[in-house]
Amino acid sequence: MLRGAQCRSDHGGPGPGTQVCSAIVDLFASLGKPKGSRPAGGRRARYPRWPVTTTVPSGDPYYKKTIALRVYGRTLELDVAHDLFSGHDIDAGTRLLLRSLATQEHEHRSSVVDLGCGYGPLGLGLKVLVPNRSLDLVDRDSLAIAYSRRNAERNGMPDARAYASLGWNDVRGDGFDLAVCNIPAKAGERAIRHFLLDVRQYLAPSGLVAIVVVARLDDMVRGLLTESAEVEVLFSKRVAGYSVYHYGFTAAGLPKSEAPEDPLGVFERGTIETDFRGLQYKLRTAYSLPEFDTLGYETELIAERLLALRRPPRHLLVFNPGQGHLPVLVWKHLEPERVTLAGRDLLALRYSRANTAANGCPSERLKLLHEVRVEPADTEDVDLALAVLRERQPAAVSEFEIRALAQGLRPRARLLVGGSSTAITRLESAFARDRVVRIVGRKRNKGHSVLEMVA
Repeated sequence: MLRGAQCRSDHGGPGPGTQVCSAIVDLFASLGKPKGSRPAGGRRARYPRWPVTTTVPSGDPYYKKTIALRVYGRTLELDVAHDLFSGHDIDAGTRLLLRSLATQEHEHRSSVVDLGCGYGPLGLGLKVLVPNRSLDLVDRDSLAIAYSRRNAERNGMPDARAYASLGWNDVRGDGFDLAVCNIPAKAGERAIRHFLLDVRQYLAPSGLVAIVVVARLDDMVRGLLTESAEVEVLFSKRVAGYSVYHYGFTAAGLPKSEAPEDPLGVFERGTIETDFRGLQYKLRTAYSLPEFDTLGYETELIAERLLALRRPPRHLLVFNPGQGHLPVLVWKHLEPERVTLAGRDLLALRYSRANTAANGCPSERLKLLHEVRVEPADTEDVDLALAVLRERQPAAVSEFEIRALAQGLRPRARLLVGGSSTAITRLESAFARDRVVRIVGRKRNKGHSVLEMVA
């Protein structure tokens, strides 16, 4: 039976120049572990019989709620964050895929990798079925990594590894017996091909891939699988809205290929040429990132203010850089000595870095911080900081992130924050009497605003 019911740490995944935040250490400190239960083979899982705690560490603005997932008699308690996929309840596709693997024929699969793990329901559900499995939980979003690690600890699985990876590019090791993925619907065909086929190099010779896709992707996915002579589809099932596939590779276990020359290419949407007030530049754009065809109003507002600046900053920090418009514009206009790109989304960080470098910024001046929020130690010598608020995120999250960013700025550093006018109004109210930064201006345009502050 299976049904749904109502930071920071460094790792070596993303490569040179990237620091990765996989957890918010001061927020996600102590969570309990629930009782064991019976997996698919009828044997009782051996877990510590610690009481389940539903209390949430104070000061965690990302937390939305705790939901339960019952897997053959055992309940997983999963904390969910705002702005993570399937935040209301376990989605039907995840449940369908998990149910398809909850059989004795898959119990021997002892090493699992969950690509695009979110807060961990699929991978952790599979580990409940066979507790001695090794489990790698990977995602491009550092908040997802923080919550999947948190949920693994909460449910008595501290040996599960959670870390960042952009597609399969940063997965650690190979020889997995089982790779699972809830294929993202808006990734683009090249990225979906990458998710489906490039996993081969990470599988054991008899390894299995198990995926679920929404119905509108089914024809494309079925075509990609059946057109490859190396793919053997072993199981498929269609229900209303979703399709599940299990497949292997006839040539699985081949030596791991060399890293692609352009690992960002599979995520590429196209290119855009922009002329903003006489500053001309060209960007590669990625699927699932905003501003792929034009600048957003909040970006335009920040950029207009930047053009009024004449003194080059020694250290620029851009939080949530998206496709890279803002770091490129600052580089074109002011050529800062150092540029730090920070945020949750590894795809945005790598595209922004590539675009800033392609527009003339030396690579040695660029640094990435893959983290949920900016730590004060990262901003000690920053004299110009730019931040774009994520759409529809709670006001408490926006205040938390901007306050963390502001606390470490050097004296007289300038901070420009863009977002919807509603979000900026709430932020302006929160910082009206702040002692760390003072508000010096605000500009509005078509429902969006930029707030200017000085440390």
